Amino acid sequence: MDKIPFHELVAMNLIEQLKKGTAPWLKPWNPGNPTSLLPINPLTNKRYKGINAIHLMAKEYPDNRWLTYKQAATFEAQVRKGEKGTTIQYWQFSEERVKKDELGKPVLNEKGEHTKVTIRLERPRVFYATVFNACQIEGIPPIEIQKENWALVDRAETILVNSGAKLHHSQTDRAFYQPISDSIHLPSKHQFDTAAHYYATALHELSHWTGHESRLNRDLTHPFGSEGYAREELRAEIASMILGEELRIGHDPGQHSAYIKSWIKVLEDDPLEIFRAAADAEKIQTFVLELEQKQILQLEPIMEEPTLENPTMQQGPLTTEKTWLAIPYEEKDKAKLLLGKLGDGKPAISWDKFQKCWYANPGVPLDKLKPWLPQNAMQRQTPALNPIQEFSEALISLDCILSANHPIMDGNPHRIETVGDKKGGKAGFYVAYLDSHPAGYIKNNRTGAELKWTSKGYSFSPEEKIALKASSQAKRQARLAEQKENHEQVASRLKEQIANLRPATQDNPYLKNKGINPFSDIFTDEGGLTAYIPAYDEKGKLWTMQSINEEGIKRFAKGSRKEGCFHVLGGFKALISAPALVIAEGYATAATVAQALNVSTVAAFDAGNLKPVALALQTRFPNKPIVIIGDDDKHLEATLGINTGKLKAQETAHAVKGSLLFPTFAPGEQSSNPKDFTDFNDLAMKSILGFEGVKRQIKPVVEKIIQSTKTKLSSNIPFSCMQVP
Repeated sequence: MDKIPFHELVAMNLIEQLKKGTAPWLKPWNPGNPTSLLPINPLTNKRYKGINAIHLMAKEYPDNRWLTYKQAATFEAQVRKGEKGTTIQYWQFSEERVKKDELGKPVLNEKGEHTKVTIRLERPRVFYATVFNACQIEGIPPIEIQKENWALVDRAETILVNSGAKLHHSQTDRAFYQPISDSIHLPSKHQFDTAAHYYATALHELSHWTGHESRLNRDLTHPFGSEGYAREELRAEIASMILGEELRIGHDPGQHSAYIKSWIKVLEDDPLEIFRAAADAEKIQTFVLELEQKQILQLEPIMEEPTLENPTMQQGPLTTEKTWLAIPYEEKDKAKLLLGKLGDGKPAISWDKFQKCWYANPGVPLDKLKPWLPQNAMQRQTPALNPIQEFSEALISLDCILSANHPIMDGNPHRIETVGDKKGGKAGFYVAYLDSHPAGYIKNNRTGAELKWTSKGYSFSPEEKIALKASSQAKRQARLAEQKENHEQVASRLKEQIANLRPATQDNPYLKNKGINPFSDIFTDEGGLTAYIPAYDEKGKLWTMQSINEEGIKRFAKGSRKEGCFHVLGGFKALISAPALVIAEGYATAATVAQALNVSTVAAFDAGNLKPVALALQTRFPNKPIVIIGDDDKHLEATLGINTGKLKAQETAHAVKGSLLFPTFAPGEQSSNPKDFTDFNDLAMKSILGFEGVKRQIKPVVEKIIQSTKTKLSSNIPFSCMQVP
């Protein structure tokens, strides 16, 4: 189950938009435009930031408002049926804790309330959410048009003045930042057509200026035209887009389109680069906007310079035991550099890979640890969630509703209730594994959101693995027993239902539309509009029944067993005498082939059921050749990138060492309308080749397979089976 990770999916979409010139930061935005460009959440009135902003803008909706399924309900609005959500991710870098005293009791404030403190997490946590654009939601109020504030150009001037940046208006037709002299070079103001255009250009170069080592300290040493230069330009371009929106001065990407090829190569080589670039762009715009209040960042050293002589301090008390530390991820290198090594050459701090937490070894000066010493109850970040808890949170993030049994992480597919389901509905699907590195896949079929999940690094002890496997196995056995009982109950009910049905006739809408004659064992009700096709296992026991109404909508009996069950056109007696097992996906295809061959055929109902059916029948009839009649789903290949019918048919033929047949249409038919030309029934009903084309393509091939099998069997008769005169 190879689903694309979130960062790769985002990068792939942006690469395609870069090739088309439609990536968000490549689109010009003129000052005075009343609609906002950057995506916001209308409930919280906060802007989506970083990669989420880029990802949502790439969807190209005219409305910039995005919110979750639940949040839409607060506006008394409803996501339209069939709309697909967009997955975003957000990270938690800190959390609030209740402060406790030396005895472990909560510290209260003057009002008698718990005192809370905020700590940085050394292991940031990632969460996922599914959001919908306002265009996908019915009943949401219309977007409010912002009134233009013409004083915003003054804000841009204030930022430039407060920055203290060296501005040289000495160029004729270009603008750039020079790292060596730490200066910005621009054309004269009168050379720009508007003031907004001048300030948009100046702030783009100011974005580069923020990368100086005395400010945000980015790598600005790469020459023009290099990949490193393109990476920096990507950050400045995204930052310019955000600043142009925040200050309402517009954004003109025309001068930077030359970097498109380099950006495509960067993202193809490293999909995570767009995440880093978006994060850096947010830092740039924050830095620049703070200049408006003269809040220029003074990056003071947060540590002492280590010396080569005995990095650990000799004065002051030392740690006497393993001491847990709260070191944020971004400070780990600084902490290791500051604390250095102990007298015996061992590192002063180490990482506990099981608890996922930093700690100081005995012998480290306590005063050097002060920035990272936990206070009272904040001894260390809560140990990493185990995979079951992690996966549960992932399910909840996609609006799945957990019950006492879920999640079941046994490697099998499971259905689960989701927010918005009707009673008994289970629009959620997941499969998850605990073996090796825990991983899984989740899809909410109601919203269209899907997620490839991987555990964030928690390791089970051998004892925990054994206990979890035993627990999972017990749950699986209980679930299978319950499922088997339900299957038996449904089978009994269907047996009674068939007794009240009558044989279908040629007038049945489904049979008439498919141009097939009714075989025995296909039924209809009193109205004659719905076709009922029973499905049996290899022993002939009825387990489920497919119903097809006059509109062609197919359903199986709720709670029934379908896997490995099939329908035999002509009945089991005819199949026993048939010279080959000819297995197709749907009933109409199987019927068309049966009429062309004048032999009994088998309908497996769908591509995913071909292999279980073929294996079951091969066990029952080991000496019969097997011919798989596949569907050619070119339309799925074009839209989803996978030809399910062809792939599953090929897998099945390989599994049973059988033969494989696909329809061949007249030139241009399938390419011009692939959805209507997939199987042999389409060949008979829609192609100019017609039913005669079906016979010409199938009959000689199947007859040759049958004859070849007969020859092979007759030449390999065991000696003990031969009559001796």
